[in-house]
Amino acid sequence: MKKKKFQKSHSSFTPLPYVAIILGAVGLLFVGKMVVSSFEKNTILGTNTRYLAKGGDDSSGSSNSGSDSSGSSGSKDSGSESSGSDNSRSGSSGSDSSSSTPQPTRTETKTDETRTEVRLSEGERIKTRTKDGRTRIDITSGGVKTRLEIRDDRVVIKAEQENGTEIELADDTILKIDERLKESGIKVATAGAEKFVIQRGITGAVTNFPLSIDLATNTLTVNTLTGQKAVAVLPDQAVQNLIAANVVNRLGGQAIANVTSVSQVISLGEQNGVPVYEINGISDQRLLGFIPIAIEKTVKVSAETGIVVSTQQSLINRVLDTLAF
Repeated sequence: MKKKKFQKSHSSFTPLPYVAIILGAVGLLFVGKMVVSSFEKNTILGTNTRYLAKGGDDSSGSSNSGSDSSGSSGSKDSGSESSGSDNSRSGSSGSDSSSSTPQPTRTETKTDETRTEVRLSEGERIKTRTKDGRTRIDITSGGVKTRLEIRDDRVVIKAEQENGTEIELADDTILKIDERLKESGIKVATAGAEKFVIQRGITGAVTNFPLSIDLATNTLTVNTLTGQKAVAVLPDQAVQNLIAANVVNRLGGQAIANVTSVSQVISLGEQNGVPVYEINGISDQRLLGFIPIAIEKTVKVSAETGIVVSTQQSLINRVLDTLAF
């Protein structure tokens, strides 16, 4: 019987309620800690917020920093503006300097008058004026001005002295020039208002550029847009060289007004700063060896060296030139 009482008393001391109480206390402590930590976080956030608000309210703080930043940005802006203004000034000065620099070629056209000025260098220029069917060409080189006036296909040569007075060259001077040219077989004539013709034999070259003749060396020069160029190869030589090389066999049927003695007409122009003859020639060949055909081509020959610069043909003429021989 005593043994049974002992067992009952032992079962009455079970630890489960105490464990539950301990767990509950631990839970309360954990919840309390969470509440305290959240309160501390809110306090810190509030402090931070007050700190930021204080920083915004501090005029000596953010306003100074703001003024500093605005000042620095202002200085940068002003710097960029000043540099931009400097650049614009330099650009305007550059444009002014470029506008003050003489242009190589200047043309002025009116209803009844045309003026052209070509500046070759600082002391060399060519002025052309056409009015009422008359053409006047002023060539200035080395402080000496020479004027050529074309009146009804008659060329009048004048020279300007240092004091500005003009002297028309005497007829014997013009005759001396003609005699020098005749010795070389060269003739220089006009073909219209602003065109000149260089002729030797039956071949003549038409050009829009003024011509000059050095009486000391008998050198014929053409005054192009890029300067004075010597004409070492005459028109007839250029044509004969092409015929001898079998590049062309004959020339096209062009004609020059007021110059009846010229049957072969070519043009004198400029390409890449080099005076060139533009020759419209015809090559007589046989298609497939038995059908006669005439193939047209335009050949450009250097007036300085006589070398062929380029050859131009249409597509059909290229095909025919390939199939013909």
